[in-house]
Amino acid sequence: MSKSNFYNLTLLIFLCLVFPACTATSQVSNTAKTESPDATRFEAEIKKINKIRFDNNQDRIVFTGSSSIRFWLDVQERYPTHQVIQTGFGGSEMSDLLHYLEETVLRFKPAQVFIYEGDNDVNSKRPTATIMENTRKVVGKIHQKFPDCEIVLISAKPSIARWSLKPQYDAINAEFKKYAEAEAKISYANVWDIMLDEKGEVLKDIFIQDGLHMNKKGYDLWDKIIQPMVGIPEGWQPLFNGKNFDGFEQLNGEAIYKVEDQQMVGYTTPNTPNSFMATKKDYGDFILEFEVKADNAINSGVQFRSLSIPEYNKGRIHGYQCEIESSARKWAGGIYDEARRAWLYPLTRNEKGRQAFITGDWNHYRIEAIGSDIRTWINGIQCANLVDDMTAEGLIGFQVHGIYQKSQEGTQVKWRNIKIKTTDLETTRKKVDPNVPVFSYLNNQLTEAEKRAGWRLLWDGKTTNGWRGAKSASFPEKGWTMEDGVLKVQKSDGRESRNGGDIITEKLYSNFELSVDFKLTEGANSGIKYFVDPNLLKVKGSAIGLEFQILDDYGHPDAKQGKNGNRTVGSLYDLIRAQSFTPRKSKNFKGLSQWNNARIVVKGGKVEHWLNHTKVVEFDRFSQMFLALVEKSKYENWENFGRLSEGHILLQDHGDEVSFRNIKIREF
Repeated sequence: MSKSNFYNLTLLIFLCLVFPACTATSQVSNTAKTESPDATRFEAEIKKINKIRFDNNQDRIVFTGSSSIRFWLDVQERYPTHQVIQTGFGGSEMSDLLHYLEETVLRFKPAQVFIYEGDNDVNSKRPTATIMENTRKVVGKIHQKFPDCEIVLISAKPSIARWSLKPQYDAINAEFKKYAEAEAKISYANVWDIMLDEKGEVLKDIFIQDGLHMNKKGYDLWDKIIQPMVGIPEGWQPLFNGKNFDGFEQLNGEAIYKVEDQQMVGYTTPNTPNSFMATKKDYGDFILEFEVKADNAINSGVQFRSLSIPEYNKGRIHGYQCEIESSARKWAGGIYDEARRAWLYPLTRNEKGRQAFITGDWNHYRIEAIGSDIRTWINGIQCANLVDDMTAEGLIGFQVHGIYQKSQEGTQVKWRNIKIKTTDLETTRKKVDPNVPVFSYLNNQLTEAEKRAGWRLLWDGKTTNGWRGAKSASFPEKGWTMEDGVLKVQKSDGRESRNGGDIITEKLYSNFELSVDFKLTEGANSGIKYFVDPNLLKVKGSAIGLEFQILDDYGHPDAKQGKNGNRTVGSLYDLIRAQSFTPRKSKNFKGLSQWNNARIVVKGGKVEHWLNHTKVVEFDRFSQMFLALVEKSKYENWENFGRLSEGHILLQDHGDEVSFRNIKIREF
């Protein structure tokens, strides 16, 4: 006996023994029935469904509905890379599914649900409007609990036993299709057409003897429609086919990549640089989703909008990378600018995001790159909310990081279920978590989110409006330039305020958050001061105030003066040394000739310094400890130093070339 015949015989025997009433067309009156049947008739089947166990660490795809689902015996075998949960119960209608939705769908927390109902509803003479009302209730309950769940409505199928009801089936299928087209995260799977012959008649050889339930040939036809939609909702495309590396090329390093169990698997290899399995095609705006599992302590990532061109570092890939890691710093999901600007979005201000990655298990990633907005999620938790416009399109590459220890050789990173969407993106965007801060790298511009949060530009990028000399009523006539959105203090003799002099804001500030991008030249010294009173210092020199130090730590002698490094970049000058508050030892300085970000937060007495989104200083300016530090510093003779209720903000002229831009502030 062939496998196909065995399949058909097994199904027929099962049907006859368990559901004899389902093997023929029900004898009903022609009167439309609006009342729902008694759903409790399925209690025995639901008890069996309640015993189904599943893996929480892998996305669940639920197939539910009436007997056409119940008797799809090989549905899991057909989609082996997914966790398929089959909860069909024979003879059910849409109202029955609604009644048992918790047991058949919701408890599995599905990423995708395939629903086959309507067949028995039509046979029971339920009005189309009633079926659709129950359908909307089912969909509404699923999306109320799981807003991102993709729902596929499978059309009612034609059958020999119920061919006389074709007009009613046409009506409900048209409504299913219309509903799916009008709503987000709902798709329509048309299995009706593929089950007809060239004359539009139902195929006869795809059913078992009852003329209602399908044999293997019938499910093979369904598979042609369903398979492209499993794990890949409408509008999405697989980026990796699970069979080979067609459409990809390996760039830079020589790590080993293999296809195993429909997964892309990378093996670390010693003495070779970072390796990338990269798309041959470039992508601009898109939403990318994939699952990844990495061996413990491995570092990896996925490049996007990245470039590999001969004139840049001999073809080295450079551009945005979504981080994959399991180190103590927990920055998985952050955005790193590979071989270019380093960290753009560390997770230093997103504790919830830091906990999203599960070490040793499969993790679901989502990357949205739409215009200048770049956002990431891991396991449904938002990690990054970046705004940057440096690169609009480029390749997507799956990284195996270079290793330098023999013990790390052969460690693995695996990717699966890699899919991409490049059209109709606005309707598919996820809701932004308001607690995840926006890091914007736009030059002298505010995003709409920043405006709503109360930010404003402290320098407009063009004029001297809002600024003046620290010791004059007007802006300095020399020593400062404004060009291409950059405010630059010019190099002179390296002494304080001897050329153009310091500049200060016209307005006074007390409680605020200040963000300033700065770029140092070799050996340069400058600073950002706050709570400045320009009248305190009557002699030559820089005005007095608390100072975020800006310094070339390796090229300027001031770095070795003071005490214990309290005059290095990011420090509270001459008082508190800058050091990382994260497990990452570095304070995240990007180096000379690179733009770095200074952030100062003042709330009452509490003050923080952040360097490139890494906190490096924290103190209370009204505490005894702060007073003790002042008494042992160069400021000991300044009464009430650092304790003013309000003051100016100052950019320092220390006689070295230093550039500033993106100067913005919000007040509390």
